[in-house]
Amino acid sequence: MRCLWQMKKRLLPVRSIRTARLQNDWGFSLPELLIVLFCLSIVFTVAVPVYQSVVADRQLRSAANQLVADLAECRSVANLTGTPCSIGFVHDNRYLVSGPERQREVMLPTGVRFSERKLPFNRQVIQFNENGHPAGGGSVTLQNRLGKQRVITIYLHSGQIKLEEARGSK
Repeated sequence: MRCLWQMKKRLLPVRSIRTARLQNDWGFSLPELLIVLFCLSIVFTVAVPVYQSVVADRQLRSAANQLVADLAECRSVANLTGTPCSIGFVHDNRYLVSGPERQREVMLPTGVRFSERKLPFNRQVIQFNENGHPAGGGSVTLQNRLGKQRVITIYLHSGQIKLEEARGSK
């Protein structure tokens, strides 16, 4: 029995946790911390621009989808109520939806603007008559701050609304 006790005693660690704390052996050295900070800075220099690009693209998609939905709603309201409905482009970053009983202004997200409007007679309005047909066809181009574009086209004869990414868009 005595031999077993002596063997167990030899297997125990030489220094205890309390002794290690007093000798300051725990923690990281300055070179280790500098290496970690250097690696993190490399990750952030790559990740931040990618994140900003993704956010700008999502904002453009959201704004384009919202405008398409508002155009489709305006066409449906005009057809159902028998009264004209229109969307007027007030500024580079907002538009006004005017229906039979209500009017509302829609602001585009920050960094998204109208870059081009090809509407009939250089008007700044898309109007749907009482049958839900557009008074004229045309297209509206949205652009984000990185130059990426989305084009919304309204076809004159069918009233169809089509959303697509602009050709040559970055």
